[in-house]
Amino acid sequence: IVVTLTFFYHFSGFISTICMLIYTILVFGVFWTIGGVLTLPGIAALILGIGMAVDSNVITFSRIKDELYKGKSVETACKLGTKESLSSIIDANITTLLVAIIMFIFGESSIKGYATMSIITVFVTMFTMVFLTRYLLNLFVKTKFFDNRPNLFIGVSKNDIPDLNKGETIKVEPFKKVNFISKTKFFATFSIIVIVVGAVLVGVKGFNLGVDFKSGSDIALVTSEKVNKTEIEKDLKELNLTSTEITIADEQTDILISNVLNDTELKTVKNYFKTKYNASVDIGVISNVVKQDLIKNAIYSVLLSLIGIIIYVSIRFKFSYAIGGIVALLHDVLMMFAVFAITRLEVNTMFIAAVLAIIGYSINDTIVCFDRIRENLKQYDKKLTKEKLKEIVNKSLQETFTRTIVTALTTIFCIIGLMLFGPKDIFAFDTAMLVGSIAGTYSSIFIAINI
Repeated sequence: IVVTLTFFYHFSGFISTICMLIYTILVFGVFWTIGGVLTLPGIAALILGIGMAVDSNVITFSRIKDELYKGKSVETACKLGTKESLSSIIDANITTLLVAIIMFIFGESSIKGYATMSIITVFVTMFTMVFLTRYLLNLFVKTKFFDNRPNLFIGVSKNDIPDLNKGETIKVEPFKKVNFISKTKFFATFSIIVIVVGAVLVGVKGFNLGVDFKSGSDIALVTSEKVNKTEIEKDLKELNLTSTEITIADEQTDILISNVLNDTELKTVKNYFKTKYNASVDIGVISNVVKQDLIKNAIYSVLLSLIGIIIYVSIRFKFSYAIGGIVALLHDVLMMFAVFAITRLEVNTMFIAAVLAIIGYSINDTIVCFDRIRENLKQYDKKLTKEKLKEIVNKSLQETFTRTIVTALTTIFCIIGLMLFGPKDIFAFDTAMLVGSIAGTYSSIFIAINI
């Protein structure tokens, strides 16, 4: 992220990375102050929060560059850019906060940890990545050092800034020749194919449900001794247990069984594996009642998040915008389910957490695009032809595309970092986030806007 921000925004990007460090320290500080329990999902929320927090700066920096390309001075561009970007940043963070609160209310254990960290990151983001960054930028701008050094300040060549006194007009309009609306059919067709294939596989094989969503027990063995699948199957047979899945990785063996163990059986199984393999044994049990509650809460969480977003976007924009946003979100969710059906990755409560996180993340992207469309529409009469409306929408996408890509890259870098160096326990969560981030990025550009 440091490299990406510095590459695109030079000194401003460097200031952003300083604030990002302060942001990380503050998040840990607040979490410690409230006595939060730091779980693996909580760490994931922190890392993903960094990627999303950077988006606040990217939106601001993109606006500042836009003003410079219009011929404004560095100081004026900085003032206008920070002012015009604030509404997009607030809207994006409120939707993320809304989803996190719903996740906290209806989530269980690890999901509550993820939600708690997400809520904290939203408030810390507004302080460090918005107000602190702006304060530091203004301090340096007022020194006048960057007046003739826009490239050093934010990556805009002095030759690309028009001299309004000489009657020059805008010289740089990124992606001006790209017709984003014309690409909709390609991305829509690709998504439909993936979703249909996923639906067929669900019909034939169903989802690979984790123990969270089906009654049974999850036995985790940690031992330095060599363990093979055949031997474990013999052990389960001896214990009169039925396995649904056995996963052996390094020193840990995960065994899913369909049996719901009572207290006596728990002791028997623990003692058996501890004696035979000198293993530390951890057993999680999901009863039918707990399973039903988890499924019910998962459905409530997703539905309430979508309803909350519809209401908020309708108030801030128009109901038609909300419909476009929800269609894009449903697309993202279906893509995540489809990929998990195709790859046979486990669908568990952490997968639902990833779905909810993507709902919050994806609507951020969409809202930034909506905000620019609304701004550009103000320059025209209310009665617009269909072609003129398409032209305005396409122009808005051209203006926000760089910001969308930089934000997507920073978030994806965080997710890839989690996948490479994070624990295997949340690999399915990481994969869901990666799929959702990619789907969410192109749905904001090519699907939500065209509804």
